[in-house]
Amino acid sequence: MDTSTPQRAHLNVTGRCNSRCRYCLCWRTQNAVSDPSTEELKSVIAQIAELGVTQISFSGGEPLLRSDLETLVEYAVVKGLSIWLVTNGLMLTTHRFMSLAKAGLGGLGVSLDSLDSETYRYLRGVRIEKVLKNLINAAKGQILPVAIATTICSINLHELKDLVSFAKTHRILISFQLYQNDAHLAASDSALSPTAEEIEPVINELCEMKKTRYPIANSREYLQSLPEYLRRGEWTNLPVCLAPLLEICIGETLNILPCWGKDMIVGNLRKTSLREIWYSPRFQEIRETLRNCRNCALSCHLENSQRNLLD
Repeated sequence: MDTSTPQRAHLNVTGRCNSRCRYCLCWRTQNAVSDPSTEELKSVIAQIAELGVTQISFSGGEPLLRSDLETLVEYAVVKGLSIWLVTNGLMLTTHRFMSLAKAGLGGLGVSLDSLDSETYRYLRGVRIEKVLKNLINAAKGQILPVAIATTICSINLHELKDLVSFAKTHRILISFQLYQNDAHLAASDSALSPTAEEIEPVINELCEMKKTRYPIANSREYLQSLPEYLRRGEWTNLPVCLAPLLEICIGETLNILPCWGKDMIVGNLRKTSLREIWYSPRFQEIRETLRNCRNCALSCHLENSQRNLLD
């Protein structure tokens, strides 16, 4: 696979967060480093565009904690990038949503793992009321594509069908990601991981819903592979993971990672240019090392790999 032109970039614009998710390390370590400056992130965005990337996601932490987010969106648009925002929705007021839309935001995903207030608070550590209000208001006008991002865990398995129905009611997409102890952000809590036997009937129901045009963004191949992944502890239906070849992953300290599943630092953009890092012998060695990696179920990487291998 040619590495000359990566397809998309994931940029953590902050390490700060106002949620307290049980399965995330981000908020537990947010005081360890300061955010990149506006000028630093503009430089990173410019370097991403220079490599030929056309799609970028802003995530964190919680991106809406940055007062300059609209400035960054506007700059990315000028550089020819389509921008997707990943947010917990707590600060997604109508005013902020319209401000980001005016700046040129291409779409956004709101993390939502439950519609039940107690379950949501248990998983996310904050109240759900603002999140639901902001999400529904953002979806109302159909100004931008809006999606729900749901982490599947042992606590919310019985709610997944309700979340899909909620998405259909409000004319938004929903995508699922299996909880796992990934190296970069997840806090290890084995109690949150469902078993293959627990998840299999739920996955079958989701696949049936997808057949009848419920707005599930995941491929059936990804969903149907999750029980087997839980049984084996590795991905079985993907000949090669293309994430280190196609996707640029940039952490909140401006470290370049080969993917979100491995805490391997390839280089740092405060010291070396993105072009130098992307084409470096070290990155190529890491790509070869990870070529046969099957150890994660991160939908962002696996779905993209599947699409490219099928094309």
